[in-house]
Amino acid sequence: MDYEKEHTTIMAYEPKEYFKATGGRHEVVFIGEPEPTTFDDGNKIIDQVEVKVSVKQKIMIWTITKGQSFKSLYGQLIAIGSARGKLNGEKITLLVNGENKDKTYVVLEALPIIEKLDLSSSGTLK
Repeated sequence: MDYEKEHTTIMAYEPKEYFKATGGRHEVVFIGEPEPTTFDDGNKIIDQVEVKVSVKQKIMIWTITKGQSFKSLYGQLIAIGSARGKLNGEKITLLVNGENKDKTYVVLEALPIIEKLDLSSSGTLK
């Protein structure tokens, strides 16, 4: 074993603090662009994105499961990113209702963007 290499690896490790949105209202500022990642829940691999955010002036990592529609948190963020060309530097207001895995998310800034979607013609912006 290369102990010096392992020592360097351990010294460079920075634990990540994750943003876990609880019920209520959160102001979130993106300080990076989402990067693809996965989560192994033991039964299946879940596709996610990971992004650095600032919440209450605290820098954290936010992992978001890739959803299939604009109703999902992921879909709402994709709508904003698509309309603005980026998420980095964007500030959102996140409303969270529910607990544990039974939560619903509303991104206020996504609502007018999603309302403009013409869902009858493949979900493109009007």
